Amino acid sequence: MSKYGKIMILVIALAIAAGIIAWKIPFTRGLDIAGGIRVVLQVDPQRPSDWPTKVDEQMSKMDTIRRTIQKRVMGFQGRNGAKSCHPGY
Repeated sequence: MSKYGKIMILVIALAIAAGIIAWKIPFTRGLDIAGGIRVVLQVDPQRPSDWPTKVDEQMSKMDTIRRTIQKRVMGFQGRNGAKSCHPGY
């Protein structure tokens, strides 16, 4: 068998192996493939007086901010595809 024949068999075997692996192992589409975006909201007030000290007031303020951002995102998308996940609830 010639040198090119061996290389051709190797390429075909690798292609078959890659096809089997791709078929057997499911993959999850990430945000870049699915066409999505992720927004992370973290509190970092410029002045400590801007942020309430009581936990209930902090949670209420965060919920208000979350609802405002969610409303804007849904309005921008024109559909209810937005998800909001936040710790502490």
